[in-house]
Amino acid sequence: MTNTTLLKLCIWLCQKCETPIDALRQQILVEALKGVKLKNIRIEGFSHRYIAQIVAPNLWKLLGKCCNQKVTIRRLHMVLNQVYQRLTPDEKIAVEQVEILVPHGDLDDDFDPKKRLSDISPSQITQNHNNIPESALAFYNQNQFTQDLAATLQAKQHSLIFIYGGGGMGKTAGVSQMFQRSPQLLDSVLWCNLSDEAGFQENFEFICDQWDIADNDGEAIATLRNHLQKNPRILVFDHWELLFEANTLSGVYQPQYQDYGALLQQLAQARTKGTVIIITREISPFMEASTAAYPVVTSLTVPPLDNVAARKILAEYELQHPELWPEFLQTYQGNPLNLRLICNAIKHWYGGSMETFQQQNTVIGGDTLREILQELIRPTNSLERKILNWLMLWGQPITLEDLQQQFIHEVVFPSEVWDEIRSLERRFLIEKNDRETPCLIVLQPSIHRYLTQRFVQECSEEICQAIAANYTLDNLHLLRDFQLSGKKKSCLETSSDIVSLVLKTLLQRIPDRQRLKQHLAQLKQAAVALPSTAKNHYLYNLDLLHYCLA
Repeated sequence: MTNTTLLKLCIWLCQKCETPIDALRQQILVEALKGVKLKNIRIEGFSHRYIAQIVAPNLWKLLGKCCNQKVTIRRLHMVLNQVYQRLTPDEKIAVEQVEILVPHGDLDDDFDPKKRLSDISPSQITQNHNNIPESALAFYNQNQFTQDLAATLQAKQHSLIFIYGGGGMGKTAGVSQMFQRSPQLLDSVLWCNLSDEAGFQENFEFICDQWDIADNDGEAIATLRNHLQKNPRILVFDHWELLFEANTLSGVYQPQYQDYGALLQQLAQARTKGTVIIITREISPFMEASTAAYPVVTSLTVPPLDNVAARKILAEYELQHPELWPEFLQTYQGNPLNLRLICNAIKHWYGGSMETFQQQNTVIGGDTLREILQELIRPTNSLERKILNWLMLWGQPITLEDLQQQFIHEVVFPSEVWDEIRSLERRFLIEKNDRETPCLIVLQPSIHRYLTQRFVQECSEEICQAIAANYTLDNLHLLRDFQLSGKKKSCLETSSDIVSLVLKTLLQRIPDRQRLKQHLAQLKQAAVALPSTAKNHYLYNLDLLHYCLA
């Protein structure tokens, strides 16, 4: 049986399943049928990670469906030969008539299982097969972190290492940088990027192929754990937070990803020769507890930028007006990625002029940064989002006890607010000042800015919709649920930045100041007519907006 016939059989089977395969997948099959290991397959124009972790696993799934049995790169020849033997003479003729879209001249020889062809030199494989990402950016906050991680690995005392930090802190870059500086570790490292949303079984098969682990159709978690017990290898899972559910407390696994959590529980039980590194911007309760409960588990947190390091980035982008830097850095200095994004925007859109940028009076600069911050907020549940908005409006540090008092009518037990706050802390959306007694809670500055902009835009839109709907209050959710001043018993003479921003946005939509004031007065009358139990914050907020517009 020639490999060319087996390739045609694959194409024919997929056509029969009404899922024809394109040239890329045919090229992968050519390499696989030649005996090239998946870790060595390179196809011009496509990243190895994309091929090995996305295209190839989906191709094996498709072939498995067409063949009615499990297909992997190791089982490919065996399964195809079995399927071919069951074909009728007419079906075999149909297979031979299949057109192949890619060059395949060297497939005509019979398959030799001992033959492993590859155009890649051993040195290239060493550099590429472990999937370690590279970053050309200097983050300036990672020297101590990389030293600590290297020392932790060299100590060989931990089976499981958690790497924590908010989005954009440079977790991935820091771990990658540590490996690049430690060439003696490179051959033992395998990097799995979970942003591909691969299931545990898919990544398990990828790991088996890369590390030549025998696939005996056994239990995947036990097989991987046993391999790590005997072999001093390092397995890195990046973007672990993508395994968690949205709209619930932090650290709850999606149903299809439960096996990842089970793997951590297994690894925490005993010391292994190998080490698993988890990189995440969201912490699960088990991660938090296991670090204290199990001696083979530890964690490292990537630190925020200090003022000196942040100024290095501003100087790198040649930003002008250094006298304006301190206020700017209060918002962005802790996060190197956010700082780089905003500096890049200032350099290219405002010629590097900090003064011109500040004249724009923008809250968050640039769509990319806004999208990143939006993605950080997206997984939160409804009460978490309400607490975030409340902290933004409050605008200053607050104790947990005072915060619980603000939500006394929102929850049955005050401890529920504590649970939500701990969840927000595990998502790196709030900061906790433990140096104060009792400790104080405050939003991260960039999160505060983003929430401010989003709140102002949504609140203004709701008001305009209410005016257009003949002063109906049904959709004024933000004015109903939140007190704009952010104070407990603030008088009308006390305005806030939020009120000013909402009014400024409304005046862009309704430029006639007197007309806008009349609209707000009409909305106030509608709020007065509501039953006392339904007024919530309507009347206070509309009164405040009307007063401040005068």
